[in-house]
Amino acid sequence: MTLIHLLKLANRGYPDRGLRLYFRPDGTECEPKYSWDTLAQFIVRELRDTYDPNASDLDQLTEAVRVLDTAKRDLDGVINILMHAAGNRRRRTLPGARSHHRP
Repeated sequence: MTLIHLLKLANRGYPDRGLRLYFRPDGTECEPKYSWDTLAQFIVRELRDTYDPNASDLDQLTEAVRVLDTAKRDLDGVINILMHAAGNRRRRTLPGARSHHRP
C-alpha cells in the first residue's frame, strides 16, 4: 500500500473529507489555504510518520489503526477528566452546552 493510498482511504472516513487539505498527491504535507483543522493535520502526520513502505497492506493498516486508537484513548482520558471536573460522569455533553460540531 502506498502512503497516498493510505491517506486517501483515511480521508474517506473524515468529515467533509478534510484530510485531503493536508497532503499533496505524493503524500507530503501541505498547508491548507482556507482551513485550519488541527485534528485533520494530526491524523495526516500520524499516518505519514508511521508509514512503512516495506510493510504489507495488512501491517500498514494495523499500524495506522494502532496509532489512531492510541490517540483516541488519550483524547478519551482528557474528555473523561473534564467531564468529571464538571460533575458529569455519565454523559459526554454538559447540560446546557452548545454544540460546536459541523452541520
